[in-house]
Amino acid sequence: MKYIPVDDRISTTTAAIVIGKSESWVRWALQDHLVPFGESVRCRQRNGKLSHRYSYYINKYRLAEYASLPVKEIERVNREVKAERRKKRQQALARKDA
Repeated sequence: MKYIPVDDRISTTTAAIVIGKSESWVRWALQDHLVPFGESVRCRQRNGKLSHRYSYYINKYRLAEYASLPVKEIERVNREVKAERRKKRQQALARKDA
């Protein structure tokens, strides 16, 4: 399996913004294999039993085709989402330290 650098991964938040649906809808659609742009895998616990958590993979090229947008637009939205998430995390850490 090919390793995908963290900066290149497309989040479910990005996919939701791009296609105009909620993030929970995107996760649900990936879990039920209703959309062609990604996959979901149910995680396992350390004891080998299936967890209630999922891991998601979203292909930016298929997402761009599905949303009829250029790949550069998907990448731009993804950068903005990650920057906003980073900013919120830093603010939370600053409040915790204060």
